[in-house]
Amino acid sequence: RVAVIIGSSRQGGNGAGIAAWTSRLLQHHLDASGVPSDVVTVDPRVSPHPFGPVVDGSRFPGQIANPDDYGSPAIRDWSRFISSCSAFAIVSPEYNGGYPGELKNSIDHLYHEWSHKPVLLLTYGGGG
Repeated sequence: RVAVIIGSSRQGGNGAGIAAWTSRLLQHHLDASGVPSDVVTVDPRVSPHPFGPVVDGSRFPGQIANPDDYGSPAIRDWSRFISSCSAFAIVSPEYNGGYPGELKNSIDHLYHEWSHKPVLLLTYGGGG
């Protein structure tokens, strides 16, 4: 499974369109190479993507090896989803010279689940 993660929850933004294009392109190339893969788009506004504070502060994500040990059901679901993926494409706008908080949140609240998996990063912006 390859997840295309939309990095912004902004309504009417370009992320959904760029993610749809990326998903089609990835699926085409994976199919052509004979690699059986399911390309899925992850919208930050719907489950399993965590939105808002999702940790209880008692441990750092790097200290949690078992997804059942996360304190939040949302982060447990996110952990299981990310663990089920073998690669990622992240589609993200520039936001105040960086990247959106919801993308940072989705990355920072896991640790082991991201290890040793390839990532394609696509960024876009309208500023100079």
